[in-house]
Amino acid sequence: NIKNKEIYIGKRIIIENFIIITGKDKYNLIQRFLENKNHKKYVQNQLGLPTDKPTKKVLDFIGRESEKKYIVKPVHGFAGIGIFRVKNKEELLRKYSKIKRRKRDNWVIQEYIDDPMLYEKHKFHIRSYYIITSKGDIYLSNTSYIKLAKKEYIKDNYNDDDIHDTHDPKKYIIFSDSNHQGFTDKQYKHMKKEMIKLHKLLASKLDITCYKETELCYHILGPDIMFTSSGDIKLLELNVRPMMDDYIFNYLFEGVMQEIVDKKFPPLIKQKKNNNLTRLS
Repeated sequence: NIKNKEIYIGKRIIIENFIIITGKDKYNLIQRFLENKNHKKYVQNQLGLPTDKPTKKVLDFIGRESEKKYIVKPVHGFAGIGIFRVKNKEELLRKYSKIKRRKRDNWVIQEYIDDPMLYEKHKFHIRSYYIITSKGDIYLSNTSYIKLAKKEYIKDNYNDDDIHDTHDPKKYIIFSDSNHQGFTDKQYKHMKKEMIKLHKLLASKLDITCYKETELCYHILGPDIMFTSSGDIKLLELNVRPMMDDYIFNYLFEGVMQEIVDKKFPPLIKQKKNNNLTRLS
């Protein structure tokens, strides 16, 4: 019976009291990075797409550099559903019928990352977990997931989803401070350092507001990130209600209770520190 709290526990965890998270739209969040010349390096250039037909602005965008490849995706999509890739204007025009005209869908075209860091020859992205409070406290989970494509990476075969889509539900592994999954200590330290830097920056792009009855609120976010072959970090998107399995659910729940809830409502019995979260601010 905690007054002014909303705690829902199940297969996935939602512990939140926010009514506003400015920039939660995947398209708008990336745009906020692109507006700052010092932050553009963290994201790929992109453009919003009309659902009926491409405009001259879109065709000019995709035609600027023939060396580049592009990814087209629904802003409100998830699990890679609806995503497709194109190499030029002609291919975009041929595939434009794939853009569905659903009521709440917005679409975006982005420059594609075709030089990804690989894990055992597979393309991957990292689903990290990140907690922000209305007081400006930021925490990064010390455990995340590496999500893999089904097949080994081949750079030029852009029509094979099994090579490029890193959402295979059977191919994900736990990535943590205690298990680097084959990455060297040097590689892991670099990746963790870049993740911390990016997650700190994310806070500056999000404006948060609590319910009026609540003096402290917090939210678990799920940024998807990728590293290039040269070690540069890229933000792919920010999931405001990230799905998780029982393992990460329990892991984050313990961290949230110790770092946030227990500080507001001290437990009667002293708890052993679990170190599940790294405080960033």
